[in-house]
Amino acid sequence: MKRLVFTILVVAAICSIAQAKYSGGAGTADDPYKIGSAADLLALAANTGDYRANFVLTADINLSSHTFTTAVIAPDTNTINLFGNAFTGVFDGNNHTISNLTINTGGVAKWFLGLFGKIANARIKNLGLTNVSITCGGGSYTSGGGSYHVGGLVGISGGTISNCYSTGNVTGGGSSHDLGGLVGLNMGIISNCYSNSTITGGDEDHSLGGLAGSNGGTISNCYSTGDVNSGNSSGFLGGLVGSNSGTISHCYSLGSVTYGVITIDIGGLVGWSEGTISHCYSTGTVSGDNSYYLGGLVGRNEGGTISDCNSSSSVIDGDTTFRTGGLVGINEGIISYCYSTGTVTGGDYSVDIGGLGGENYGGTISHCYSTGNVNSGDSSNYLGGLVGQNLRNGDIRNCYSTSTVNFKYNCSYAGGLVGDSNNGNITNCYSTGDVSGGTGSIGIGGLMGVNDSSAITACFWDTTTSGQAASAGGTGKTTSEMRTESTFTNAGWDFVGETANGTNDIWSITEGNDYPKLVWRTDGENVEDLIQVTKCTVTAGRNTGNDHISFSGTMDATADDFNDTNVIVTINSSQIVSPCILTFPINNKTWKVKTHNYSYSRTEAGVRKSFTYSLKTHKFSFAASNVNLCGLTCPFNVRIEINSYVGTTEVNEDVTKKPIPSKLTSCR
Repeated sequence: MKRLVFTILVVAAICSIAQAKYSGGAGTADDPYKIGSAADLLALAANTGDYRANFVLTADINLSSHTFTTAVIAPDTNTINLFGNAFTGVFDGNNHTISNLTINTGGVAKWFLGLFGKIANARIKNLGLTNVSITCGGGSYTSGGGSYHVGGLVGISGGTISNCYSTGNVTGGGSSHDLGGLVGLNMGIISNCYSNSTITGGDEDHSLGGLAGSNGGTISNCYSTGDVNSGNSSGFLGGLVGSNSGTISHCYSLGSVTYGVITIDIGGLVGWSEGTISHCYSTGTVSGDNSYYLGGLVGRNEGGTISDCNSSSSVIDGDTTFRTGGLVGINEGIISYCYSTGTVTGGDYSVDIGGLGGENYGGTISHCYSTGNVNSGDSSNYLGGLVGQNLRNGDIRNCYSTSTVNFKYNCSYAGGLVGDSNNGNITNCYSTGDVSGGTGSIGIGGLMGVNDSSAITACFWDTTTSGQAASAGGTGKTTSEMRTESTFTNAGWDFVGETANGTNDIWSITEGNDYPKLVWRTDGENVEDLIQVTKCTVTAGRNTGNDHISFSGTMDATADDFNDTNVIVTINSSQIVSPCILTFPINNKTWKVKTHNYSYSRTEAGVRKSFTYSLKTHKFSFAASNVNLCGLTCPFNVRIEINSYVGTTEVNEDVTKKPIPSKLTSCR
């Protein structure tokens, strides 16, 4: 009898130990293992047999007392391009955070660094990483490669990551590849995520991005706000993604991209792309010296597709820059329904500078426009308000530019639309910007500087505003004629209200008052008039990150704008520490859609947020709690983006009624 009792006690003790694994749970989808402490997280890291199980975070975890030399979970087990066990399970952050993750390789080049080294067919969701610090070693092109696949959350992802974010710093040594604020290399799906991390590389680095270093999968409804910096002789640098061979949609980047000399493929959103990019924008400055393929949105579009995108990024390079544009540096693919408004500046001896694209090399650009100024130094060649040079059967149609083109001494081939077109086609386009520069320059024209065997069809320039009476192609018209519809319809342009030239309604015009505008985005230059905030409340929380803001007003979004996209609300001011950016994903699971109304209310990553809009009254309301408004001052800017609709406005004290709390303006 005593032996039986003893046996029962031993079995009970063993069962108790099994049940006490982590902080509870069984590792199943219905009863995931509970991770409630740093000890639990380290236990998971050590137990590779559980990498295929289900986990849920039950508390915020602080890793400040730990410094790692590899990824925490699923690390690389060999420093020479080999790997151990990938995480293949489910990790639900449950809207909790893991803070102060520190990885320092001590100068040694390593692979697969992040909270997770590698995930495959796994799911990571609802997780925030704050104050990440990853510092990895490097090498050189001659002595051997540096670190590869480094991200705050995941080094290399073949799984699904959703509703996650990271803040902090990712720093790589020389000749490192795939450095990203959230993911190093993405071959899976990333959705509804963001990164506010600074990415810093050394010389000869490759594929650095604010959110992901490289993307071969799908990224949607994401953004990045951190800066990206590299050394000399690097390549593929982007504010969101360094290199893209997959799909990126409904994303944006606000951070600056800075590079050293002789660096290639640099963009405000993506450095190099052969994939698809749609409904995206960038605002951060792209700047460096003596480099190639620089764009406000994409540095090099090599056979890829870019549509419904825009950039207000300023692109600034030093002497001897090649192929620099407000939207793309060089286009070898398809660009449509895009625009750029940022200033493009090159130094002395620069080649191929354009308000939208530096060079269109066998690609297609349609239904696009540019408004940003184009500037160059002495002895520069091929400068255009829209495109610097159009080559190798490059096709430009239904586009326009109001950009001014200004150059210094001894420059060659500048035009209000293109500097040079060589064996290309330009159809139904116009330009109005001033084209002027220093003495000793040749090949200067109102529409184009030089035409080498290209077909220029039904194109015009304003002889008054351009300051140029001649051009190598196109037809010059006075300002009055350029603001008359028949000037263009008589040449075969398809306008709203006429059918003789087609029924696609590509162009519209306010007769006598303005130049023709593309129908798809007639509001593009006046978005600040589309939204009005009539009431606003700002409240400071007890601690940083616990602030509240709400406002309401009117806007002119339509039902089509709410079709398969997201709502992005940005709150910014001159002194705010970091813009408050909130994304409301539109899908059947998160939005309540009635006959005339859309509404959203959820808590995500600890932030309580809501948005409502009435199609009938055009009234909207927005509220967010547990956000960081440190440094917010009045007046401040509100931007609402829904699909191709973008509305911005300035909120002043007449609307807020009460002054912004001093706790916020002084950051407590």
